[in-house]
Amino acid sequence: SSASAGTAKATQHNHTRQLGNAAQRQRHEPAHRQLNDRIKAEEVPNFIWLFYGCRNALQDAIFEEELDAALTNGTLTRLNVSYSRDRCNPSVKYVQDNILAYGADIMDLMDRHGAYIYVCGDGKHMAAAVEDALRAAVCDYRQCDNDSARDAVSQWEHKGRFKRDVWS
Repeated sequence: SSASAGTAKATQHNHTRQLGNAAQRQRHEPAHRQLNDRIKAEEVPNFIWLFYGCRNALQDAIFEEELDAALTNGTLTRLNVSYSRDRCNPSVKYVQDNILAYGADIMDLMDRHGAYIYVCGDGKHMAAAVEDALRAAVCDYRQCDNDSARDAVSQWEHKGRFKRDVWS
């Protein structure tokens, strides 16, 4: 009957979602573990701002409860989430869109407060786009050219203030 077919389809969808979330959790686990280790060791800096992105809120939101708890208890100071396939905010589809939107704030944290940037995710597209957005933020904030911005990001990386945990 169509009711049992609908139930089977819903069950299959839930199973597929669980498998997808499990795979995503596994890929993001090193960054999540690092944040939790810092919390347990009480090495939480004064300000942690997380830019997080996934395809859509209903299917891909992993660590949602943990992130909400981190905001509530002050471990995270700010959280910006981007959903590339949702239409809830079409101007901010990707993490790099949020980076560009908050470029001056990010640069203030980097230049005046010695902040660190950790990029975790797809190394083929997302990481490169985030790095491009960071260079654009450097150019805008410091009123410099692309070469100077590239040098700034390279210096952050050399000093351990810009790290990547990416996969392809």
